[in-house]
Amino acid sequence: MLKKKSKFLITIFTFFIILIGIILNPFGAEKTTAVVVVKDLETQYWELVKAGAEKGFRDFGIEGKVVAPSYEDVDSQKDLLKSILNEKPDLLIVSPLNSEIIPTLEKFNANNIPVLLLDTDDDWENKTAYIGTNNIQLGRMGGKLLASQLQPGNEVVLIAGDIDHPISGDRIKGAKHSLKAAGIKIAKKYLIYQMNLNM
Repeated sequence: MLKKKSKFLITIFTFFIILIGIILNPFGAEKTTAVVVVKDLETQYWELVKAGAEKGFRDFGIEGKVVAPSYEDVDSQKDLLKSILNEKPDLLIVSPLNSEIIPTLEKFNANNIPVLLLDTDDDWENKTAYIGTNNIQLGRMGGKLLASQLQPGNEVVLIAGDIDHPISGDRIKGAKHSLKAAGIKIAKKYLIYQMNLNM
């Protein structure tokens, strides 16, 4: 299962790198430069994204790099983005930690640098595209699958990371919708870090 998911992620990301290369440099006049900013490079998920991006860079002659902030916090990501803006890449692909990053991304837009959001979407009107999952829909699918194994009136506990984070929050929202529609009661919601503190 993990191998299939890994291949899928690498394929999807490589496809987007190809598309970007064609759009930005259709006649091969000079190398396109791209920077991908991920949330961290310590987890397997982001390692797979990095592998897919680097494969796309190699295969299509794009001068690109994948970077992450030193710490997974908004200030570190803002500082990294300001540094990247000084490099004036042709393209920025970024996984924003939250919407506080948008004013920094506006500076890329003001410099005619296309910005694609990766993994975490935002309603920002100047994004070029979003590469990722519809998390509300994914949550609904998960909730529907769980409900299919239960009976109306059964209770469930939802366990998540930070529900204020757009990804976790949207998935929980989608799951709650499907579970309630099937008559399943939500007994409680737990945040993972709260559970760790109580152990």
